[in-house]
Amino acid sequence: MRKPVIPYSFLLICVFIFVFHIHPVYAKSVSIKRIWTSNTDGSEKTTFSPGTKITVHVEITPDANNSVSVSGEIIGTKKSKNGRRGKKWLVQLDKKKLEAGGQNAINWNETIPENSKLNSTALIRVKTKAGNKSKSKKTTISIASEAASTPTPATSPAPSPNLTPLPSL
Repeated sequence: MRKPVIPYSFLLICVFIFVFHIHPVYAKSVSIKRIWTSNTDGSEKTTFSPGTKITVHVEITPDANNSVSVSGEIIGTKKSKNGRRGKKWLVQLDKKKLEAGGQNAINWNETIPENSKLNSTALIRVKTKAGNKSKSKKTTISIASEAASTPTPATSPAPSPNLTPLPSL
């Protein structure tokens, strides 16, 4: 029985493809993995009342070679006057800096303005910059009144009428 012969040129082509298509993987720029919000207790939420404190969290993949600056803003609508469309409100998320290869999460503690329109949404936009590369990502939150729930009083069952036996004939 004869063994199959593989030509050397085919082997050289396979080695060439293998060698030049395998290369180290590294982060070329910064990316924003996730944006989420929570209350002051740290419980993740997406609905807030006007005047309440909010924490904006951002998880990023930092650039291995450059420090990263992260900033952002929350934009919403004010209560309207005279039935007109309300103007916009803005809360700036101050610029923070991450060192290369360091931490990968940032958060800001802010307050939703008292004059925010109820039953509306607000946009959270976060921007990152590492070297000459920049990224941006958005998410939304709801502005609604979070009235404390009042317990419903328990109803006691109505007394059942006593049936008297009917006289038999």
